[in-house]
Amino acid sequence: MSLLTVVHVSGIVSLAEARYCAGMGVELLGFCLDPHHPAYVDPARFREIRGWLAGVLVVGETSQTHPAQIQSLLDTYQPDYLQLDDVSLLPAPGTLGIPLVLRVNLANDEPGTLPDRLRALARAPLSAQDYLLLDGLPPQPDAALMATLRDLVAQHKLLLRATTPAETRFWLDNLPGSGIALAGSLQTDPDSGGFDALMDVLEGLEAEG
Repeated sequence: MSLLTVVHVSGIVSLAEARYCAGMGVELLGFCLDPHHPAYVDPARFREIRGWLAGVLVVGETSQTHPAQIQSLLDTYQPDYLQLDDVSLLPAPGTLGIPLVLRVNLANDEPGTLPDRLRALARAPLSAQDYLLLDGLPPQPDAALMATLRDLVAQHKLLLRATTPAETRFWLDNLPGSGIALAGSLQTDPDSGGFDALMDVLEGLEAEG
């Protein structure tokens, strides 16, 4: 099975969901490493799920900002990627020795400030392996924001948050080269159908033939 673009599904908590996503061709599967979070997966459960997976990259997701705590998580879980919420809080992210997914939540930004915020992100110290994941973009970006996003996708490996097949189609049609970021069923809106909603989006991303 193959998908039309790179897809990252975050907050996976069950083996069934992980295996379904892997079978659909999802490249990046995220697991929350923070014990206070409802989607937390403890090390033993993480190893159990990972043992059933093949052909996917596993992302350890944390809101931690202290380098020693982050290193402890890396030593315990040994993911393929590490997702952080603010790479600027780390003195030297490249010294972690692991590719990054830098998640940036734009939901609280004023729409008029978004182009400047994105131009600043274009200067983020990300390597060719790293991803920039944008949460909270407006559903109907104006022309100025779309132009800035096109510049950004030319500089970084970009993942754009989506929740419906229509949103994924919009990003694919308007920002070729960008990837899609989805939430696992535990993190979706309860009214959206959880796992069923995730399945609908992934099925809409299937490549023909």
